Amino acid sequence: MSKGFRGRVMFDVVATSVKEIAEGEVDWRFLEDILETDIFSEMEAVVILMLSNISLKGLESFVSFQMPRARARGILRFERANETTIRPMDTVL
Repeated sequence: MSKGFRGRVMFDVVATSVKEIAEGEVDWRFLEDILETDIFSEMEAVVILMLSNISLKGLESFVSFQMPRARARGILRFERANETTIRPMDTVL
């Protein structure tokens, strides 16, 4: 019986450039270490949702370099937000 997380983890990214992300305080090694734990061993995807207009290719290259184990597992996904990108936490009542 599996006890692992089988869904997707989504990160919303707002930045003016990949350089801004690179200079940020994300601990990429720690994030990868967490994603390597048993609870995330069956995870479907880590989705990076770009909310600004920087290059998705540039973002993909940078994050893939920073997270080589996640890249090797094939779980990294990169998407650009659009008018149909609505999740429950985005809903304003």
